[in-house]
Formats: sequence, structure tokens, C-alpha cells
Amino acid sequence: MEGKDMILGEIAEGTEIIVESKNTEELRSAKFLEIVNTLFTSQYHLPLDKFLKGIVELFKLKGAAVYYNHLDYRWQLIATLASQYIHPDEKERFPDIIEYQEAWPSLETRFSEGERVMLTREEVEALGFFDSAKHHVFGFPLFEGRWWSGLLLVDFGERKPLSENLIILDEMAKTLSLAIKRQKREREYLDVSRVFQELLNNIPYLVILSDLQGRWLLTNKECLRFFNLRRGFQGQTFEHLKQVRPQYQELLDRLNKLTKSLPDQGAPAKEVFKLKIDGKVKWWEFLLIPFKCDSERRVLILGRDITSFKLAQERLLAILENLPAMVYIVHPETHTILYHNSLFKEFFGQSLINKGPCHEFLFGKDKVCEFCSLKRPSPGHHEQKEIFDEKHNRWLKIHEVYIHWLDRQLVRLGMIEDITEIKQQEERIIKAQKAEVVSKMSATIAHEFNNILAIITGYLDLIKLKAREDPKILGYIEKIIQAVQSGSSLIKQFLILSGQSYDKDIEKREYELNTFIKEQQEIFKKLLGEGIELKLDLSEDPLPVSLSRDELQHIFTNLLLNAKEAMPEGGEISLTTRRVETSKGPAALLRVKDSGIGIAKKDLAHIFEPFYTTKPSGKGTGLGLNVILSLVRRCGGEIKVESEPQRGTTFELILPLNMNVETIGLTGEKDHLSEKEKRGQVVGGKKTILIVEDEAHIREMLVEMLSNLDYEVIPAENGEEALEKIEQKNYQIDLIITDVVMPKMDGVKLYREVQKIIPEVPVIFISGYAEHILERYGFDEKCFRIIKKPFTFQQLLEEIDKIFNRLSF
Repeated sequence: MEGKDMILGEIAEGTEIIVESKNTEELRSAKFLEIVNTLFTSQYHLPLDKFLKGIVELFKLKGAAVYYNHLDYRWQLIATLASQYIHPDEKERFPDIIEYQEAWPSLETRFSEGERVMLTREEVEALGFFDSAKHHVFGFPLFEGRWWSGLLLVDFGERKPLSENLIILDEMAKTLSLAIKRQKREREYLDVSRVFQELLNNIPYLVILSDLQGRWLLTNKECLRFFNLRRGFQGQTFEHLKQVRPQYQELLDRLNKLTKSLPDQGAPAKEVFKLKIDGKVKWWEFLLIPFKCDSERRVLILGRDITSFKLAQERLLAILENLPAMVYIVHPETHTILYHNSLFKEFFGQSLINKGPCHEFLFGKDKVCEFCSLKRPSPGHHEQKEIFDEKHNRWLKIHEVYIHWLDRQLVRLGMIEDITEIKQQEERIIKAQKAEVVSKMSATIAHEFNNILAIITGYLDLIKLKAREDPKILGYIEKIIQAVQSGSSLIKQFLILSGQSYDKDIEKREYELNTFIKEQQEIFKKLLGEGIELKLDLSEDPLPVSLSRDELQHIFTNLLLNAKEAMPEGGEISLTTRRVETSKGPAALLRVKDSGIGIAKKDLAHIFEPFYTTKPSGKGTGLGLNVILSLVRRCGGEIKVESEPQRGTTFELILPLNMNVETIGLTGEKDHLSEKEKRGQVVGGKKTILIVEDEAHIREMLVEMLSNLDYEVIPAENGEEALEKIEQKNYQIDLIITDVVMPKMDGVKLYREVQKIIPEVPVIFISGYAEHILERYGFDEKCFRIIKKPFTFQQLLEEIDKIFNRLSF
């Protein structure tokens, strides 16, 4: 009765009592072994679904699942579902992810200590397992070494499990941990094996791993392809392969002999074989590397096709033979000449191959040349020297470098150039440079003398005005003027003697446009480089334009260089010429079109302004297009430009035919004078003239001269002071007379600033330089009024009267 009462008591508490027979226990043990065997009988794949189904059926569970641990983006531990099995009668499933919750940290600590955990109803509900919390859910940690890597979760439903079932599940969790570890190791081994074999198959070399008995342990696809084998030859020997492929007998015998003769560990052996494969001659190089693996002696054989290398060697010899220099190869230790080309033999008069030492046979010296400093050979180390060969009475330039020769030994490659003509030319250049220095000094001296003579001439003119009634004084003045003229003449002769002329001769300004382009076509191509294609579309009609050859050269050079800079990655430039009719008569149309980056709209309106440039500082002066505009306007032509960003730029020049247009305009900015100005009908009365000169004596002289003629004269020492005086005068200036070279702000910069504020005011430049100073700034001097020092007061007045349209006094 006591036993019966105890059983009834357990039933009352909800405990399920299962009375099992001996046969039932045997079946259960067999089922347990079946589940365990399922984990270990599958290779490279872990059948978790079968395992979970087995334990669900064995223990009559509602469901079971396996989770693997990992860290989320917050570096918090979460568990991801790997596999689950739910009893067919059940609908509730395990969640895909056990996210971080308040209950999770305490569970994580217990799991990491290897503790089996029964989840409370609150934990089941918090972790989102089931809608109803009336489940007996147990978690069994899975370990990999000392770290728990996952969970086995089982759901008994509302039934409370027996303690022996939990103990069995503990063992199953441990077994599952071992199975997971084994599966990972097998997968890693499989991956490594596959990667290693795939690596061998993708190596562009023939690979054989052999033991010292000549037995092949490993091969790759290149080896099978070389010997025309369909499958691996592992376990076979060189002797076996000779029977299958007798055509490789010589190669196999040599490799077998080398394999057996190599020491356990030492320097690799290298052999080169000439083979005839499929009727073609091939060169192969084999490298045999001995090593030990687990105390076993092995030989790794690597083979590669060096046919292309051998052919390259032949091409190298052909190149060396045809180089426009004397080429030779010298052994770095014995100084024996191993090779030389025909030019070398021609210069030295005989073949010197296998003769040495080189310093004796080449230069007749009894010891190593003083420039031969390549004492320690290393690939790529090079020297370059210039020597005078007394034996041949010639200047030679010698380049020497260490390279690997045909047999791979390190040799000294030398190239000799006969630079006698270059040396002689250098001497001529040095002489020319000295002459240029003298020339520049002469120009500077002329400038200083011209300033002095200008002062003397100016004050003589003033004295002449004051002493009109004294013939004796006038006679003295004439004598002094003659002396000044003699000094000026002497300066001109001195400049001519130094290689300069005082004034450039006016070149004939007429040239046929198409002829010029054809003459310069090759130069244009070299100027543009290989990345830019030049296309020509020239008119069949002759186009004689009113420009000199140098002026055309300047126009084309500037336009083409601008186009080239607009196409840094290459492109196309087209030159087109046509005969057209304009309102002024027949003219030549020149169109220059490029496919470059174009010009921004904000810059397009300013490109012809002097000194305007979009290039970085130091990369351009901004004068090229302004000079082109001046040249085109001077010959009566027109110029226009069309451009859009990334769509290229087109320049069109209209140049009148057979017309010698005379330059009009005082500052280079006006094309025509008004009829009112031509008739001398000048508006206003007393004229205001601004004198800008840094030389005080000349400035004072000009002020006194012009003041005596009822002009209002304003003096300024430099460009900056001149701008201040213009502003103080409220921009009411009728004429500016300025020196070109001055401190702080020179005459050209002053001219640029004046063009911005009062462009209608004419400018007269005065200069003491014999050279054309304005041309150095990119201006054509013929577009401006220029008076060269020394000048007379009469010359100055004539230029002023031309501007104001008055007769000289």
C-alpha cells in the first residue's frame, strides 16, 4: 500500500511515471546509439535535422533546436538558429534569433560555466520563445574547447522531464559539441586540401613532388598536360613513365639521376633542356629543390617553358647588333670581352671577342681605366663617363651597367658613343653664350648712355629756345648737338659690333597661308606630341595674307599650344583654310578647332585681354591671344572664338588677301580715328599730359619743355604714382608719356591699368633700350607710339601733334 500511495502521490503532483520493460530499455539504447552514429557517419556535413528529430522522438519532446553564438554590430552576444525540429502536432516554433534581453546576461554566465539551465516562465516569455509560457524548456551549452559556442534547446511542453532524461541529454549535448568540432576540422581540412590542389593547378609551372627513389607523390595539371596524361601519376616512378612516354626518355633519365644525387638539404639544381614537342623545338628549364618533410627526404621539381625567353635572347642580340652605338659585354673579373656588335668592331678595327683585358685592347692602357669603378657587381648598378681616347683622338661617352647575360651570369654591359662632334658644338655654344653676355651688357650700357644723351639733348633744346637771338650761343649748341649725335652713332656701332642692331628691319609682310601650313606641318605634329592627331583641310586656292612668316609662326604656335593644354589626355585638332568674300574684299578663313575641355563662359569674354590667364601662377603670361588679336587687327582682319565646356574650342581668323594694312590707333586698342579727330577738331582747350619717368633729370626736362608750350604737365616717378595722379585729376588726362622700364610699376603694367579705367587715353612709350622691349612683353611695337632715347624735342612734339592733330610750331 505504501508503494501504491507513493505512485498516486507523484501522479497528483503531475509527474509522468513511465514503467519500462527490459525490451523498451534496449530499444531506447539502440535509438540513442543511432542518433549518435548519425552525427559521426556523415562526412563534411553535420545532419542536425536528423539529430534533432531523433531526440524529439526518443524523449517525446514538443521540439528541439540548435543555436550558434556570434556577436552583433553592437558587440553583444546573440544566438542564431542553426536547425530545429518541431513535432508535427505542434505549431509553435523557436525564434530565428535570441536577441539581447535583460534575462540574457545571467543565462549567458550560467551557460559559459557549463551549467544546464531550465528557463523560467518569465525567461521563456522574455526571450520570445512561445506565446504560452507553460513550457518546460531546457538549455544545454555546447562547447568548443573552453568556450561555449552554442545551445541545444529542448521543449518538454507542459510535461516535467525525468532526471535521467536530462542526464542523457547532457551527454548528447557533449556528443553534439564533439561532432560540431569534428565537422569544423574536417571542413577546414577539406578547404585546405582543395585550396592547395587548386593552387598547384593554377601555378604556371610543371610541379612534381618526388621522393629520393623517384616515386611521384604529387603532381599538378600542368604536369599532366606536359606528359599528355589523363589522370594523376601518383605512386608511379620515372621508370614507369618512360615506358608510357618513351619520347621523354632523355629528360626523365636526367631528372631521375638528379633527384637521387641531390643531398638532403642544399642548393637547388637547375637544368635546361631542348625538347622537340609536336614537331616544334621547345626550351624548358627545371629547378630541383631538396627538403625534408617529417624526416622524409623529398624533392620538389618545378619546370617552366623558357622558349619565349630564348627567343627574346635572340632578339636582344639582334637589337644590340643594330643599336646606333658601340656595344660590348665584359666579364667583371677577368675583363675579357664576351660580346661586341659590328659598330664596335668597325671603330676598333678588329674582333675582340674572348680577348682581354679590355683596357689594353680598347684604349691601349696597361692598367684598369680610372673611370672603371664598378668593383662590386650588382644588377642595375651603372656608371657614365666621358673620356678622351688618345689612341683614336676622339671624345667617347661610355655607359656601363651590370646585367644578367644569356647564361644568367652577371656581366658588364657597355655602350660607347662618339661625342667628338657634340664636344665641338658645346665649345661653339660656350663661345656664343659669351658673345650673348657681351651683347646684353652692351644693351644695358646703351640704355644708360641713351638716358644721358636724352638729358643733354633735351636741355640743349631748351637752351636753344632761350637763345634764339644769340647766333654765337646757337653755334655752340649746334656743336654740342653734333657731339651728341656722334655719341649716339657710336652706340649704334657698338651694338652692331656686339651682334645687335639698333632697330629691326621691317620684314616683308606677305606670305601664302597654305604654303606656310604645309611647310610647318611636321613641326606642328612634334609640337603637339603623339597623343594629339592633327588634321588638315586646306583650300586649293592660294591665300597670300598680309602677315610675315614670323607673325604666322607666332599665331599658329600660340593657338596650337593652347589647344594642346586643353587636351591633357589627347584628342584631335583640325586646321581648315578657305577663300571667302567679305565686305572688305577677298579674305582667307583660318579655322583652328580642338576637341579639348573648352573654355568656361566666364573666361570666354576675357581671353583676349592682355595679361589675362586661367593658368596657374608661373604657367602663362596671358599675352598670347592678345598678341594674336593685335596681329590680326593690324592687317585689317577679324577673329572670333566659340567654345563650350567639354565640347572643344574653335578659333576663326579672317585675314584679308594681298593687302598691306597700315597700323592705325595710338594704343593698339582703336581700329580707326574719327573723322573729327582727323580734321583737328579736338574738343576742349588746354591739354593735360602725364609724364611718367623714373630718371629725375629727364622727367624735369620734359616737364619744362611741355610747360613752355602751354600744356598742363603732371610729373610722376613710376606707375603707382601715375595712377594716384590720374585719380587726383579725376581721370581728366589727354595724353600719357611713360618710360617702359621703371621700379615698382613699369610702363607696361601702367598701360594695362590705364586700359581698365580710361582706355580712350593715348599712350606714348619712351625707351632707352636698343632691343624691342615691348616685344618681350608680347606686344607688337608697331601698334604703339614709341620714341627711342635719345630723342630731340622736335621728335617728341611731332608725335604729340600727330595725336592732337596739330601742326608743329
